[in-house]
Amino acid sequence: MDETENDLEKRVARLERRAIREKRARLEAESLLEAKSRELFEVNRNLSRLNETLEERIRDRTEALEVERRKALHLAENDYLTGLPN
Repeated sequence: MDETENDLEKRVARLERRAIREKRARLEAESLLEAKSRELFEVNRNLSRLNETLEERIRDRTEALEVERRKALHLAENDYLTGLPN
């Protein structure tokens, strides 16, 4: 085997090692990306639940405020003891 063939084999071996490293790096990156995607999915789902909870609390509080507003108007327009109009 002459020197040119030896250099060629070394070069091929380096390229094979490089291809293996790149494949491992790609697989690791894909694994990390999938893990992050799952994490983001869970965070998004939790945020959606929190949003629903907050919207429900806002609806409940708005209804309670409306009831209290009606009571205040009734008290402003009617006598507390007799219920007769002022």
